[in-house]
Amino acid sequence: MKTKKLILVIEDEIEIRNDLKESLLLNDYEVLTAENGFEGFEKIVKYNPDMIICDVMMPVMNGHELLSLIRKNERIANIPFLFLTAKSDYDDIREGMDLGADDYLVKPFDYNTLLKALNTRLEKSNLQQSIYQNKIDNIKNSIFRSIPHEIRTPLNGILNNSEWIISNINKLNLNELKNNIKEINADAIRLNRLFENYIFYTKIKLLIQDKEAVEEVKESHTNLPNSIINDICNYIFNDKTSTFVLSVRNDVTKLNINEHHFSKLIFELVDNAKKFSDKNSIIKISCEYSNDKYTFKIENEGLEFPKDKIDMIAEFSQFNRSSFEQSGVGLGLCICANILDIYESKLNIISKQNITVISFTI
Repeated sequence: MKTKKLILVIEDEIEIRNDLKESLLLNDYEVLTAENGFEGFEKIVKYNPDMIICDVMMPVMNGHELLSLIRKNERIANIPFLFLTAKSDYDDIREGMDLGADDYLVKPFDYNTLLKALNTRLEKSNLQQSIYQNKIDNIKNSIFRSIPHEIRTPLNGILNNSEWIISNINKLNLNELKNNIKEINADAIRLNRLFENYIFYTKIKLLIQDKEAVEEVKESHTNLPNSIINDICNYIFNDKTSTFVLSVRNDVTKLNINEHHFSKLIFELVDNAKKFSDKNSIIKISCEYSNDKYTFKIENEGLEFPKDKIDMIAEFSQFNRSSFEQSGVGLGLCICANILDIYESKLNIISKQNITVISFTI
């Protein structure tokens, strides 16, 4: 376990390099040195320092080239980076900051100023790591708190039915065997979907923390969205236990949302509406496109949303679970809300007199 912070000094002038090393050692840091960007990169990859102090103008590989290379490597991209330069013009400094430099000091510099800048950047880095780790821990804790019950329910069904078949295999007729295998299959599907949703939820939470990744995913799109809606509805309502009415505009060819995200939104909302609808009721699904905005809406008759929960979709908790037990943990709507947050949208929920309408606009 590291007790001292490891600083890498990359500087081609030997006197400055040695002075920096001596000053940092006197201030209780561990220090590595390199003569140029190429040698520096090798040591960054090998030792993963807590901070990099780097000259701009160097042979073999200069500071700007090195920083550009670092920021493209996911494992080392977030290491704080402080530039030293003999040039103080705006364009030179701006170039380094645009590449992702955390700070800039112009030579000749005062060592107290350097140490102050170093400490400030390390404290900021520690705070960011702590915040990020807390978010990860919260996600893990939410999963660990909710997963035991949700795993046990379908797993017990699989175990009980399979044990019953084994115990009675010699006296079961074909229909009894078929029915029990169907129940096992249904529980296995439920368990598999549960794991898939937990994985998806964790990934979407991690994605939201990465601003660059969010901007990248927002550049993707969905082709023929209404064909996707139609396919999902036909799949979900394939068992004929309930019906749906679909009203969509077939002239919509492209939406500014990642196709995987869009498909997940539609699947969870349609499946949720079906699960919580009264028997023999009709689920109405529609979409509208106006002024470059696409609105999806689904209406069902059945369990009403508690009014105090409409503006708060609680993670991993079903509404009124004690009075209405259903498969799933309410994670589907939480996933939908997190997806829409990426695209600066939200779920709109209106629920009264046992009629619930959920919609979103992209």
